[in-house]
Amino acid sequence: MKISVFLIHGIGKNIGSNYYDSFVLGIRKYLPVDADINFHPVEYSHLLEEKENTIYSWLREMGYQGLRKFACDFVCDVLAYAYPWRPAGPGDFIFDVTELIKGKFKEVSEKYPDNKKVVIGHSLGSIVGYGFTWIEPVDCLITMGSPFDYFSIRYKGFGEMNPTLKRFCNFWKSYDLVSTIISENPNFRTVKDIQVKTFNPKFFLPIKAHTTGYWDSDFVQREIAKILKEL
Repeated sequence: MKISVFLIHGIGKNIGSNYYDSFVLGIRKYLPVDADINFHPVEYSHLLEEKENTIYSWLREMGYQGLRKFACDFVCDVLAYAYPWRPAGPGDFIFDVTELIKGKFKEVSEKYPDNKKVVIGHSLGSIVGYGFTWIEPVDCLITMGSPFDYFSIRYKGFGEMNPTLKRFCNFWKSYDLVSTIISENPNFRTVKDIQVKTFNPKFFLPIKAHTTGYWDSDFVQREIAKILKEL
């Protein structure tokens, strides 16, 4: 079992270098000792921070500064992942984040040419990850708390499944308002949706349900280990 795993975070500010550590350790404890799996974090928040600060500076004279700061720091992250009318180029987020992942993918592929490739993305990272599967062949895409169904409004017929994507698994939670059941879209009925259940009342709150309980979920870690072992 030789696998390279690429980890893509969702919206957020200043993602730390140890952001994925507990998640990776959690998966490894459910894998065989001799499992040949390497993990490669992708951190893209720096591509947006300066732009979002600039936009916020344009709004300083307006009301509801706290909400406007939230919009600049988080809503802008989502809005940034859009296709311009002209061909995307350097400076466009969709171009820059794709180039960032392509560089990481190339580096890892050259070092581990025989490894299977897996992309794991949370929230916006799930959308970025799916988009990347159209650029480079991937053996498995795993998404968590994905707004996939919401994004389908962008496309004719609500989007299309990548025919080269061999396996697509999605973790969702009932109280996570960002999360969607991807296979409910008929074009993606082959996606394996896995519900993350909890009895912890704090995860009944929409924001908490989305921002925690995926990367740090023992259930999710165990299920992902199972998926990797099946590849």
